[in-house]
Amino acid sequence: MYLMYNMTCEGVGAQYQRIIGLLGIAKKHNLKFLHKMITVGHNYNNDPSWNKTWDTFFNIKSLTEQDFPSNHEMIHCNQVNIHDINYIANTKNKIFSISLPFQVVDSAPNTYYKIIQDDIIRVYEESNKNRPLQLFKKNKINIALHIRVINHCDDEAEIKHFENLNGRFEIHDHEYISLINKLRKLFPYSDVHIFSQPNIFKKYKSVLELDNIYLHLDTDAMDTFHHLCRADILVIAKSSFSYLAGIYNKNKVIYIPFHHPPLEEWESIRNYIN
Repeated sequence: MYLMYNMTCEGVGAQYQRIIGLLGIAKKHNLKFLHKMITVGHNYNNDPSWNKTWDTFFNIKSLTEQDFPSNHEMIHCNQVNIHDINYIANTKNKIFSISLPFQVVDSAPNTYYKIIQDDIIRVYEESNKNRPLQLFKKNKINIALHIRVINHCDDEAEIKHFENLNGRFEIHDHEYISLINKLRKLFPYSDVHIFSQPNIFKKYKSVLELDNIYLHLDTDAMDTFHHLCRADILVIAKSSFSYLAGIYNKNKVIYIPFHHPPLEEWESIRNYIN
């Protein structure tokens, strides 16, 4: 009755969203989760400590089984559904290594993410208690928008076969402007922070021309994530990176519809724009 994550060659958001989903499945169905450090993609600077640093950052190991049972058969699964989970729950002496839990998790995100949310936030805060929020002001309502764009560092395959190449830009510049203006009207004592990549100028130049926008490009990924999950208002992108931050953020989260469904308490961006 063991689960573990069968890692893939992807970025931190995609992989840790799967790990969190599997943790939720394990807790919901009384399974044990085995954790091992994963290889995280997008290590553009070839940092030798990259994987270990992310492992410490999320601190998932403190929630999971550390000793791998001996004499257990390893079963590799790409995807699983709820019938598979019921089978796993009644199978002994096997470890099920799973890549994609989303047939289960996306069918009931509030079930599988909420059941583990307090636990993952607690161990995350233990690991990051000394990490500063240097970009935010304490006397302001800090609004953080993650705007994901195609960047020069994206893998060639990701650019060629982008699952949402046009859909990722479904929110147009004038819609972001409308959203920002509406939020500023509702929260007059606020600062607006945009976290993105240099290519944002190719698509959203008019957004960046708004007055008093704090723009953060290619900031340290861990500091970016930390600010997203601590923002008073978080606007996530069509991106697992900020979707994951939304799970870690227990304040107001504004969701842009894409292939992963929202938590029930998240608000649709359509509530703020025409």
